Amino acid sequence: MVEIVSRSSRDTDRKKKLWGYAHVPVPLYLLIDARDEAGPSVTLYEQPGNGRYNHATTVDFGAKVRLPAPFDIEIDTSRFPPPDQWPS
Repeated sequence: MVEIVSRSSRDTDRKKKLWGYAHVPVPLYLLIDARDEAGPSVTLYEQPGNGRYNHATTVDFGAKVRLPAPFDIEIDTSRFPPPDQWPS
């Protein structure tokens, strides 16, 4: 599952969907968050169990994040537009 955080979906994407996907369980949740208070980031949540994700990897925009199998790809976030160019 991939979510891109918008101004109107911040709480839903960061909390409600994270909780819900972990409970289903969705094996991977990739959250692209240009509006993170700590700076634009991408977080890959993995290993759902007991209603939460047991592993999360966060990288700043500009870094690379690897998605495991079955995708087995690397996403280069340096190609993402700057946060001020993201739609509302």
